[in-house]
Amino acid sequence: MSNLDCLNPFLSLLFGRSPINAISHLENESNKKITLTFVAMIRTAILLPGQSSMYYRRLSNLWHRLNCPPLKPNPASSEMLIISDSTLSGAPLLLKIFAAAYGISLNVRLSEYDSVEQQVLAKENHLNIQGNDIVLLMLSEQWLRRYLGSTILIEQNKVNSLKNLLKNIFDSIRIRKPARIIVGNFPSRSFVGPAGTIITSHYLGWSNAITHINDWLNTQVSDDLCIVDVAEAISLAGGNKALGRLSYFRARIPFEESGMITICREITSVIANILGKNHRALLTDWDNTLWGGEVGELGIFGVNTSVDNPDGLGYQLLQTYLRDLKKLGTLLASVSRNDSKVVEILDKNSDVLLKKSDFTSIQIHWGSKSDSVSKIITDFGFGSEYMVMMDDSLVELAQVLSTYPYIDLIPAGPSPDFTLARLCEGRYFNTVSVLESDLERHQRQLIIQQQNNLEESFASTEDFLRSLSMRLTVDTLTSENETRVVQLLQKTNQFNLTTRRHQINDLNNFKEKGAKFGIFSYEDDFGSQGIISVVILLTEASVIKIDTWLMSCRVLNRGIENAVFNWIVQNANGNCIFGEYLPTAKNTLVQDLFYKLKFNPHTLGSSEGETRWIFNPKENPLPCHFVEIITEIEQIVESQCN
Repeated sequence: MSNLDCLNPFLSLLFGRSPINAISHLENESNKKITLTFVAMIRTAILLPGQSSMYYRRLSNLWHRLNCPPLKPNPASSEMLIISDSTLSGAPLLLKIFAAAYGISLNVRLSEYDSVEQQVLAKENHLNIQGNDIVLLMLSEQWLRRYLGSTILIEQNKVNSLKNLLKNIFDSIRIRKPARIIVGNFPSRSFVGPAGTIITSHYLGWSNAITHINDWLNTQVSDDLCIVDVAEAISLAGGNKALGRLSYFRARIPFEESGMITICREITSVIANILGKNHRALLTDWDNTLWGGEVGELGIFGVNTSVDNPDGLGYQLLQTYLRDLKKLGTLLASVSRNDSKVVEILDKNSDVLLKKSDFTSIQIHWGSKSDSVSKIITDFGFGSEYMVMMDDSLVELAQVLSTYPYIDLIPAGPSPDFTLARLCEGRYFNTVSVLESDLERHQRQLIIQQQNNLEESFASTEDFLRSLSMRLTVDTLTSENETRVVQLLQKTNQFNLTTRRHQINDLNNFKEKGAKFGIFSYEDDFGSQGIISVVILLTEASVIKIDTWLMSCRVLNRGIENAVFNWIVQNANGNCIFGEYLPTAKNTLVQDLFYKLKFNPHTLGSSEGETRWIFNPKENPLPCHFVEIITEIEQIVESQCN
């Protein structure tokens, strides 16, 4: 049976009216050979929002019966400790499978029931928080009542005292130096009371008190602390009916089933954002997806995208959502089977809010959509596991998934409100922090494409590289760049020799031990690409060890690695340099890098594929390059090729 023979009936059930029958289909097929397509089907089912706890439990049981195969390549490993005053025993199962669907192997631990203050504020580390832990702090409405009281009006001084207590809890967790703290904000009450919006000189109604506390929580966001929007998730799950009513009375569970599922999905999207496993690109069909009707039949002014009718307004809201994604750094690409002339609709039809400049890659032809995805992967420089495809045809979605089993899917239609709901509720692009480099991703990708087009006009690669006037600015690790450095450590897979996922605490420990950091920013005559490479050098006896060397794929094939290596040699001060290659599913690109740089084999590693290398600067020449290296003190031109 072909991949499509499996996918077509499965997707029809899953995205139709029988998701639970789609799980039965998977269970019936699970005794056969497990393929990447089958794994893709499990992941696609997990990512479908709005299902029951039994639905996700059956998926979890199936996945565990298959020995938990990775649902995305090169999964990141993480430990999570949940600190809560109430019962969250159902959360670990949901968090684990949702995280797996993002490409994260997550182990979840729960603190003791209703002992937040006793464990967190104690001098001893009762919670056993480790440096690689993500700590999730989830406090319930009942915990708030303990300090704010259960009266109609809440005293202002009690709200201030609660903020001080929360600050002490955050600081006490920080002392244990976890990798990151995630704090859930507070939704409204499970049973709405009177006087919610009252404000006097000394009292607040409950709603205003919660708003005040949540606004204060947002001021506490830092590099090691972020907020998960529990209030918004509860709204998405149905409002206060998703909060603990019967579930709290019976088992002290602060959420009903729908609330627990939606919040766990929200939490895992935050973890994915932290660990660099969030989606980076949305690939979308056009006809009957971004507008109603087909341009080829109706013309560029005949399709439905006008605010004068309900569906037209819906399509405009959908386009606005996509435009907002682009503003936050998500790359947009088209995957349309159509005549190339239909692209004119973007700039000629004023009712179409998206413009040609909003799309980083436009693929319009009559070939297969998997061919379009292949070209987009080349254009963007990262794999399909970071992409979501949206299309109104299940046949097209199945065809792409059969070729790229790590891409995620959103079925469009039959009307724009369905499309928009699936896009929002899936939480594929949830963002809790954004850097300038994220906001500039679209523009930087366009620069790369301009450079690729220019290269085709040169007779030789050397002439092209000389024409770029490439410059690398080298900085050490600073408070200004450490967040971007940690982001690269989590995200970069292909050009990454060791794939060590260091967090800020690890970097600070390295700094205390005298490690040398090289943080490289790239610029040429086309513009800047920001920080593109990170090197961490450790001194061990008389040898300089390369603990970490990674580089963004968007500047590959330009000799940048030679320039960075010259900097490494310069900072080794004549000492031998030790490097190691630790293989992953994604970094075969650099398995021969040390050999090409004239390192000598040292020893084999403890695991299959691991290699260790030594470079003696007194015996080997440095590689040439066409890059000007700019340090903090002076400009130097190293080893320029003639």
